[in-house]
Amino acid sequence: MLIIVLLLLPLAVNTAIYFKGNHTKYFSNIPTNWDEGPAGKVFEVATQKVTWYQALILCQQGGMELASISSAEEEAEVEKLLAGYPIPAGVTSGFWISGGRMGACNAAHDFVFFNSGRPVIYSKYALNQPDNAGGKEGCLHIFKDTQNSYYWNDIPCETKFGFICQTRSCCQCS
Repeated sequence: MLIIVLLLLPLAVNTAIYFKGNHTKYFSNIPTNWDEGPAGKVFEVATQKVTWYQALILCQQGGMELASISSAEEEAEVEKLLAGYPIPAGVTSGFWISGGRMGACNAAHDFVFFNSGRPVIYSKYALNQPDNAGGKEGCLHIFKDTQNSYYWNDIPCETKFGFICQTRSCCQCS
């Protein structure tokens, strides 16, 4: 864990400087684009294309966390929210979620939600995913296929996508 923190420290410093200022410019119409899902989670989509690590930090700077989708109901809420965004079909577009690879076996059970440390139990992986292609796919994103269905895929964390943040509906969002 210490190694991960030390590796992220320079990124966090650079990202904080680069993204310094009002975080709302990275989000779409706060708070009008919030969508409250099951279990009191509130989701927000950010269209700014950033790495998974930057998405993690930007959500935190906004008082949120990168989204952890833990049920079919939450998935449906996120998909409903994403339907409002014109994203091209295919794995080269999409939005980051909190899932990160913690194992080395290239299996679906290697993923945990970074914000809670809990294993990914519910998932909606695309066919033959996750596959850790090239041994470099450590983070999860949601993408839209050619039939306008949404699926999860593992992809290198340095790829740049939009991202989905979450918070609890009991907090005051401004």
